[in-house]
Amino acid sequence: MPTGLTAKIYEGKELTLREFALRCATQFSPAHSYGGDLPLDKAPVLENSSIDYYERELKKAREELEEANRLKEHPEEVERIIEQEAKKIEEENEQRKIRYAEMRKRYDAMIAKVERFQVPDEYKYLRDFMLKHLKETKEYDCTEDFIQIEVKPISPEVWIARKLKHAHENIGYCEEKLAKEKEWYANANKHLQGLYKAIDEYEKQNE
Repeated sequence: MPTGLTAKIYEGKELTLREFALRCATQFSPAHSYGGDLPLDKAPVLENSSIDYYERELKKAREELEEANRLKEHPEEVERIIEQEAKKIEEENEQRKIRYAEMRKRYDAMIAKVERFQVPDEYKYLRDFMLKHLKETKEYDCTEDFIQIEVKPISPEVWIARKLKHAHENIGYCEEKLAKEKEWYANANKHLQGLYKAIDEYEKQNE
């Protein structure tokens, strides 16, 4: 039984070693990351959107660190920010209460429907499962533990310390991920270039 790799051989169509080798290469990393058949003429350059993402996040984290350092000299501004954040949390708590109350009503309505759902004995297993699943899911989805965020008093000094810690951690994380992504893709592209070079050399020797 032919595969997508050997279909041309099976059908009696021409299949060069170059084409077959490059098709087989896509079954392995890094060629698999290309996301399709490799071009026959020259090695593609693999690109990674993660690199752009981590560069943006690193820039954002450095800006947050710079802002946190600036705010160290302005405790009155930090106090206003703390008040604004507390107010926002309280507003979001109220909005969540409303959304979760509506969700509970939807769960209760469906539970009532299932409880009224009379079925022959051979289908009671399904009704029991429906009811059990609804009640368990409602208990998890509608618990107050997930919808209320406690607003705790916090000093400007503690707020700044947390912001600095968060920014430093984000910078370290992004720098590490960025370095690893760049290294992997540099090695991956080098690997692909080497593969094409090996195929070129084979073809020259067997012209």
